[in-house]
Amino acid sequence: MASSHKLKQLILMFLFSLMLVPVHTLGASTAELKYTTASLHSEYSKIDGKQNIWLMFQLDIRKDWHTYWKNPGDSGLAPRLKWVLPENVTAGPIQWQPPSRFPIGPLMNYGYA
Repeated sequence: MASSHKLKQLILMFLFSLMLVPVHTLGASTAELKYTTASLHSEYSKIDGKQNIWLMFQLDIRKDWHTYWKNPGDSGLAPRLKWVLPENVTAGPIQWQPPSRFPIGPLMNYGYA
């Protein structure tokens, strides 16, 4: 299990490979939720549509809270991400960062804190 310091710094990464046809400006996108701030990051501010790019989906989770991995374990629900993409844009499969284990009594859960 990662140290408490590492758990606090754990960043959930969903990396997507996108094939973009028109030129798009990639702005910062952030959503504030009750216990989490979700943000989408790219190393590019503009792309020409001739290359695949990786995006990072980051969750900053409040202390003493957690979210689940694609396999949540014995309890919890897997996260869902719904893209609303421009025409001719596709998202590749999510590349998940390895999760932490969260034992709760006899149950074992997997996720991020």
